[in-house]
Amino acid sequence: MCWDLPDSSPKSPVLLYGCHLGGGNQLWRYHPDTQRLKHSANDNCLDWDPSTRNLFINPCTDTNTQEWLIDNVDAEMMAKWDNVAKRITGPVEDYP
Repeated sequence: MCWDLPDSSPKSPVLLYGCHLGGGNQLWRYHPDTQRLKHSANDNCLDWDPSTRNLFINPCTDTNTQEWLIDNVDAEMMAKWDNVAKRITGPVEDYP
């Protein structure tokens, strides 16, 4: 299952959907320096409401509800982001 974004408007919910490897609405990038998960298609960040525990997107800000700590970031894969993000169609191992 993948995080899927059916709509790019603020507060649009993040849904679980079968992975289709088409990028776009299922493509996210983690920024370790800001601890933000940014959606690739619309420049919004993953956000959440602590009272409801709902996930959604919002314009990126400095709020702590947009900070996500990911313990294991593949720096080598992140360095390939610009090549891979434009053509997600198969296993990551297939990309230089």
